[in-house]
Amino acid sequence: MSEIMLKSDMAISAGGSTLYELCACGTPTLAIVIADNQREMVDMMSSEGYIISLGWHGELADMELLQKIKLLCADYEKRVSLSKKMQKLVDGEGVRRIVEEIIKITS
Repeated sequence: MSEIMLKSDMAISAGGSTLYELCACGTPTLAIVIADNQREMVDMMSSEGYIISLGWHGELADMELLQKIKLLCADYEKRVSLSKKMQKLVDGEGVRRIVEEIIKITS
């Protein structure tokens, strides 16, 4: 999946844990909330400027979705800015840090 994310100029994603993978890859993302447990994360990431929230799936009109896709596609600088910011949120080093902590605890 990361290979596809790394090659993509942008993504449209549900608001689940895939957002963290997209951040690690630096793939500018339009996120749709499809479950109640996704609202808080999508709202936080959007308000901090990591992603663009499209809101609750049931309230998203087709034309609104199309417009937001077109706007992000047309704005290269915005995509670059989002990508750089996203990569600062998730550095992809979590596994290494967890292994180091396990080694510390078990040594």
